[in-house]
Parts: sequence; structure tokens; C-alpha cells
Amino acid sequence: MPLVPLPKIPQEVSAAFQSQWADFSDAEDPVQLPPADSPEYHAQRIFVLSPGELMGAGGLRTARAAGWRFLASGISSQYGIAASVAQRGNGWSLESVSYGPGIDVSLNAIRLLQPDLQALPDVYELRVLKIPSLLTEAFWLLSPANSQLDRVVPYLTRLSGIEPTRKYSEHEFLSLIRPYAKKRLEYANSPRASGDR
Repeated sequence: MPLVPLPKIPQEVSAAFQSQWADFSDAEDPVQLPPADSPEYHAQRIFVLSPGELMGAGGLRTARAAGWRFLASGISSQYGIAASVAQRGNGWSLESVSYGPGIDVSLNAIRLLQPDLQALPDVYELRVLKIPSLLTEAFWLLSPANSQLDRVVPYLTRLSGIEPTRKYSEHEFLSLIRPYAKKRLEYANSPRASGDR
């Protein structure tokens, strides 16, 4: 299955990534990052869904673009590195830089996906789907031609019944995760949640 090319990384994103790195570096533990357009990086667009959006009729296509993520492995560290760039007002900001064994979960999921990506007949765009309120992240294989061909591959979740690195159709994934989204909304609207505020 061929992947369609990612939308070109905006110059402002690359500039924010490179120019703001010094704000995140530690003089006692310097980590050398390649430039944002380096082939060492997996550049991925990040999309976010809330519980309310999960429960809506629009499905995954209602996910909001939330920025870019750059993943790399083995750079001045035994662990992977992730940097996230998001739009703030009229500009872009390097929001976070992290490295450690947790980043390897994403990198390993990409490696595990490679054989399947080659076997599937359709064309997809690889996106990152985050559902922060449910502590779940997944790769979203978006079909530009037909939303019914979309696939979701969770790689980070604690939700029972959702298997990491398994490919789900959009319908299958929503059927599994909507009960959790419903409970989250019910709690958010409950008197107990109001008392916690």
C-alpha cells in the first residue's frame, strides 16, 4: 500500500523547530537534533479528537489539525526523540521535546506497520490521532478516496478491548472507543465533576 506524500512541511514549522530548540536543551545533557527536514525524521501531522467529537456523526473526519510531530531514533541518545510543533496565534511554536523509552513505542509501531503498509492495495496518508482525555494515541491511515477505507492502528492506550498495533476499520474503532467517550462525557457533566472544579 503506497502512502501519499505528506503535505509539505510549512517553512514556519521548520523554522520554529530549529530556532526554538535551544529553549529546550539542557547544557548538561545536550541532544543533537538533525534539522527538521532531515531524512532521519518521521514527520507526521497530529490530529486531535475530543469525547464529544467521537460521539458525533462525523467520525474521524471531524478531528482537528493540531500541529506536527517529528520522530527520530538514536541521536546522541539510546532512545527515540519526539518534537511537537503547534500553531499559536499567527505563528508556530515548538511545544515540547522529549526523549526516552516511551518515544520508542511510536517508533516501534511504525516499524511493525511497514509490512502491512506494503500489502494493502489502497493509498493512504499516515496521520497521528490523539485522544488526550482517553489517554489514547493511534496512527490514522486516511484514505483520500473513501473514508470507509480508513484504518486506525492504536499504539498507546490503556483502554480494555483495544489492542495496540492491531488495524481497525473506522467503524470498528469507534464502536470500541465510544463507550469510553460516553462515560467520560457523563462524568464531565456530573455533579461530582462539578464539585471537583
